Amino acid sequence: KFLKKTLPFNNFFKRQARLSRLKFIRKVMMADNVLGSYHVIERTRPDIVFLGHDQQELQESLQEYAKNCSHPFRIANSKPYRREIYASSLF
Repeated sequence: KFLKKTLPFNNFFKRQARLSRLKFIRKVMMADNVLGSYHVIERTRPDIVFLGHDQQELQESLQEYAKNCSHPFRIANSKPYRREIYASSLF
């Protein structure tokens, strides 16, 4: 909520349960609450950080952090799901 200013449709625990069922997902972690604070990444040292398609501000901050991070990782993004129906700009 801190970046988008609205609550997501599914809370973190519902999203975590759904994502955890995917074979290629090893662990789903909640992000830090402060933009630019990457304690979760420092603790877990992930291979990939996966972001939602609309998390541009977070992605830019994360890319800047990755330049100086001692542990290299990849940033991946989801694709929007049926944007023509579910985009918040349509509501």
